[in-house]
Amino acid sequence: MDIKLPHSDNEFARFYYSILPVGTIITSYLTWPEFSQSTGIAVSPWDPGNSAWSPADGRIVSGSKFESITRQENVPDYRGVFMRCQNQIDPQTASTVPPIQADPDNSRNRAVIQGDALGSHTHPASGRITGNITGSNGTHDCDGGGDKYNSDPTFPDRNVAVTVYPSGGAETRPKNASVFYYIKIN
Repeated sequence: MDIKLPHSDNEFARFYYSILPVGTIITSYLTWPEFSQSTGIAVSPWDPGNSAWSPADGRIVSGSKFESITRQENVPDYRGVFMRCQNQIDPQTASTVPPIQADPDNSRNRAVIQGDALGSHTHPASGRITGNITGSNGTHDCDGGGDKYNSDPTFPDRNVAVTVYPSGGAETRPKNASVFYYIKIN
């Protein structure tokens, strides 16, 4: 078999990307105009029936092979999310995913966004007052902090409510870098 090797960057990109199947998602450092230029795709006007790639931003791709194979008019919208592989890849082959890496929402369909979650955990806290604290400059260290207070030993011990205040950002996330997702549609 005689294979014609590409001679330019655009020819190489078209050759390389032509062997990837429809539905392939790639991560790129390049913006859509830069990616389009490097792959020889016309950005304006963009035609989903003739373009090989689309941003994975939920746009309509009517007339594409992607639509004909998946029966979905829109590509998935992966802006702002991480990828997570399904627990079961080949429905014809049974496989067991180790619990430490399994998706607990095992029945999700492809492209379904999984919302934020924080694993179940506790924040132990308690408090107890012993005796009646009446003022500073006393003789008893009531809280272990070194300050001396006067106390009345006849005052009953009691439990007190303790509030653990929230802290942190708007989401729980690993360290990450921002990139662009593109999906092969033809």
